[in-house]
Amino acid sequence: MKIQILALLLILVAAASEGGDPGVSDYKAEIKAALAEASAHFSAGDSQSAIGRAEQAVATAKSRLSASDDLRISATLALSSMLMQTGEMDEAPVLAEEAKRGAETALAEAQSQVADTLKFLGTVHSMRGDLGAAEDVYRRAVQLSQVAHGPDHAETAKHVGNLATVAIRRGDVQTARELLQRSIGIWKSQPEQHAVYAASAMMNLAYIEFESGHHQSSYDLCASALTLQERAFGPDSPRLQNTRTRYAELLEKDGRSDQAAAMLKRVDAFDADS
Repeated sequence: MKIQILALLLILVAAASEGGDPGVSDYKAEIKAALAEASAHFSAGDSQSAIGRAEQAVATAKSRLSASDDLRISATLALSSMLMQTGEMDEAPVLAEEAKRGAETALAEAQSQVADTLKFLGTVHSMRGDLGAAEDVYRRAVQLSQVAHGPDHAETAKHVGNLATVAIRRGDVQTARELLQRSIGIWKSQPEQHAVYAASAMMNLAYIEFESGHHQSSYDLCASALTLQERAFGPDSPRLQNTRTRYAELLEKDGRSDQAAAMLKRVDAFDADS
């Protein structure tokens, strides 16, 4: 059983990814070599030497690798296993818990990365008009982000906003409103709102509110989005043009032609300068 456990640990070590940085690769090679020696000592019955080398491997891993690095997790588990098998039951569970936390962090990072890939995949489906596929991947992105970051994290707000765009295109106004309100609520709870994602959610909700007859609420959302982007990009940035144009469209629909014209004048002025 002891040999099987160590063999499994060595497989985990061998499977650990190499860093792109040559310096990191050197440290990983050093850690792997130390763990291989530790395994050999342990198999030969020299548990003291084995634990000593495993402790050196863990110390190097902690000083050079992130807590979520595969090799650091494997090294920590190897040392924990050796201590457990030699009856050192005080430190072994502490190390096992440390490895678990690192693995959970790695899992969260992986889930976040998958959510990001789904975000782009959903955009492709949406652009192709395949709203069913877009909704599926956007919804999955929300689920993964909630697990990785929590339901009230900025990354989750991005994915919720993306999912709302599908509901808008499908004409599901109530679902879209609920999703957008959730996204905006998350953004408002952040130390800093994202000038693209938060503003986009505000403008999308502004259109829904306008069509529902809540014109003042719509204008308040437009103004908030514009203020957010002006603060982030500057009042003369071309990145504000889409927001101003959409704001002007709503003003024009409401018969506020003078205000719409004033808004579009800023858009035209920039176009002339560019």
